[in-house]
Amino acid sequence: LLGLVVAIMVEKLDLGFRSAEEIVRFLGVRSLGLIPMLSKITSMGKSPQDYVLDNPQSAFGEGVRSLYTNVLLSDVVQRPKVLLMASSLPSEGKTTIAVALARMLAALGQSVLIVDCDLRRPTTHKSLKMEAGPGLAECLSEGVRPEDVIQIDDASGAHILRAGQPQNFSPDQLDSSAMQKLLRNLARKYDLVILDSAPILAVSDTLFLARLADKTIFLVRWVRTRRESVALALKQLTATGADLSGVLLTMVDVKSHAQYGYADSGAYHGSVKKYYTG
Repeated sequence: LLGLVVAIMVEKLDLGFRSAEEIVRFLGVRSLGLIPMLSKITSMGKSPQDYVLDNPQSAFGEGVRSLYTNVLLSDVVQRPKVLLMASSLPSEGKTTIAVALARMLAALGQSVLIVDCDLRRPTTHKSLKMEAGPGLAECLSEGVRPEDVIQIDDASGAHILRAGQPQNFSPDQLDSSAMQKLLRNLARKYDLVILDSAPILAVSDTLFLARLADKTIFLVRWVRTRRESVALALKQLTATGADLSGVLLTMVDVKSHAQYGYADSGAYHGSVKKYYTG
């Protein structure tokens, strides 16, 4: 009885999301699944975006692959070409998932471009071990041609358009006709364009991008991100008319998750582990 009381108290005090069921029940939106958290032992010091290249059949790799499958199934009529990665707060996995997805698809032969749209705190180039340099800011404010500043990830063949140097850049330009034209041209050239963005509750830049993307993937860090923060950011996002593909739970501790007995608690844990190589 004491154990039951403690379990109920923990449940009441838990302010974050633990399962796809909770996402659907509390937010009323579609769940895109979950991404397992890599342990230091599993990754052996590699970042998730490096790990996915060496271990595409791992639980982490399957999580990224399932995400893309679910996004495609969310619109079987028109295949989305421009995907926006969004979240309410920093450190929820936007850049990691964007790079991992781009690398996985590029390694399979698709032409993929990541555009770093976080002009306040750009990190996509760092994730790919590239130096900072001209990119999106210069394309919009100075008329620089994208093909002159796009970089190539040697490990996978994925392309990246860095944020650039935004000293004289206004965030309103993300909603400009120049940005719309840029994305249209890039969508014609690439199989998929992935937009990495700033957290919604920090700056309003991402709300501009949500109107331009074909689909928006909303990332929520498992357990850590408060439900009120998620609900507020989603409210702002949907108010822009964004086409929300669904919500993805990131950095999930699958062992701890399995103890709660949710419908998706067996994912990447228990008897299904034999299907994965890492």
